[in-house]
This record gives sequence, C-alpha cells and structure tokens, in this order.
Amino acid sequence: MNLNTELFYVVNDWAGQFAWLDNLMIFFTHTITYIFPLILVLLWVSGQKELKKASLYALFSFVLAILISKIIGMFYFHPRPFVEHLGTQLVDHAPDSSFPSDHSTAAFSISFAIYWVRKRSGGYMLGLAAFTALSRVFIGVHFPADIIAGAIIGLLTSLIIYKSRHRLEPLVQLPISLYDRLLSKVKPRNNKTSLPK
Repeated sequence: MNLNTELFYVVNDWAGQFAWLDNLMIFFTHTITYIFPLILVLLWVSGQKELKKASLYALFSFVLAILISKIIGMFYFHPRPFVEHLGTQLVDHAPDSSFPSDHSTAAFSISFAIYWVRKRSGGYMLGLAAFTALSRVFIGVHFPADIIAGAIIGLLTSLIIYKSRHRLEPLVQLPISLYDRLLSKVKPRNNKTSLPK
C-alpha cells in the first residue's frame, strides 16, 4: 500500500462511523460549488474597488486553474478510489479521472487569489478550501494526492495572476467602470427640494 492510499484511509475510515459527520461532509461537498461564487459576488458588491479587483483576480485564477486541470486530465488518467474498490463511497460519482481534484483546484485558486490581496479574508477562505478538499477524500471520491495537486495548481495560478496584476489592469478596470457607471444610473438621485417656509 502506497502513501497516497494510506493517507486516503486515514481520512476515509471515518466515513460511515457517524451519521451527523457523513451528512455534514455530504452537505458541504455539494454546497461548496455555490459558496465560493457567492463569496465572489459579495466581494464585488461590497463597494470597495480593491475587493472588486480581488474578485476579478480570483475569477481569472479560477479559469486558468480549471483549464490546467482539464488539460492534465486529458493526458493523465488516475482512477478514483471507488473504482479500485477502496474505502467507503458516500455519494455517486462518474468514474472519470480523479487527478487533480476540480473542487480543490477551484477552491484554492479562488482562495489564494483573495489571500494575496486581503490576508485575513483569504485566510478564512483557505480554511474553507482545505475543508472542501478534506470532504472530497472523506466521501470517497478523491485521493489525497488529487487534492494536493489541486491546491498546488490553485497556488500557482493565483500567483501568476497576482504577479501579472499590473498588466491585467486594463482588463480589470473595464468591468469595474462599466458596473459603476450602470450603478450610478440605477441608483435614485437624491434631489433636494426646499420646503416652503
């Protein structure tokens, strides 16, 4: 048994032991695909230009990371744990390649991108990303190597975007300017009228 499989069992052996823990992990792994986009939307509508930029950096990092993940998946296939009849599988999943984990790639690419701009907020998101990655192993659809690879891809793409932020400035400024312009037209104008004395 290799280290990857041993680490898989360290986490996955808890599956099926406690109903509340199973339900928590299943709920989390299903809802996380909505949580991170929601966070980006909240950052965008916060009104702070820095956070709007951060949300766009995160979006760019996510797109680049998923593209890399898909390219790797095209050239390298690794079976999922349940395909090899390993561990306990709590949710149904297609028997496609497990390496790298798209959930982990997405979560870390977004979280790291936010972290470079806002350390505290990004730190919370990295914790959320780590829990996301853990849940994928817990429910039996990924090996630890899958989620580690996803985290590394997310880290690298976020760094690429962050280091390129000055070159990306025109691309970032355009949607922000359009949004602010649209918002200024939608917001009701504060017309001051003097009341008769």
